[in-house]
Amino acid sequence: MADQSVVTLGVDFTSMGVEQEGGKRKGRCKSREPSQASEDLGDFETCLAKGALDAAIDKLASEGESLRLFHMDEYAPLRDENRSLKEQVDKVEEENAYLRRELDRVMGKLKKVEQQMSLVAIAMA
Repeated sequence: MADQSVVTLGVDFTSMGVEQEGGKRKGRCKSREPSQASEDLGDFETCLAKGALDAAIDKLASEGESLRLFHMDEYAPLRDENRSLKEQVDKVEEENAYLRRELDRVMGKLKKVEQQMSLVAIAMA
């Protein structure tokens, strides 16, 4: 084991991250131009912003669903009452239409009677 630690300590650190011939680098450290680093940072910030936006949208959707479920219990009786009221309105409209037809029929008969009375009055005169 002593030999391995010596080997580890004897590693040439100058080759890590230092430019070699031909402009190539070895190791983990890679040179980045400022524009590339800015672009990468912008991409990272965009990714974080999208993640935050997605989290906010998910939270709002969850809250919306919770509110929808909460108010569903209140809306169900109102829908039933609304349906019942619509049925009652339909019945009243049907009755109103029937009464208008009957009134028109009676008014037609009354008009005929008035015409006959005027003919009788002319005949008697």
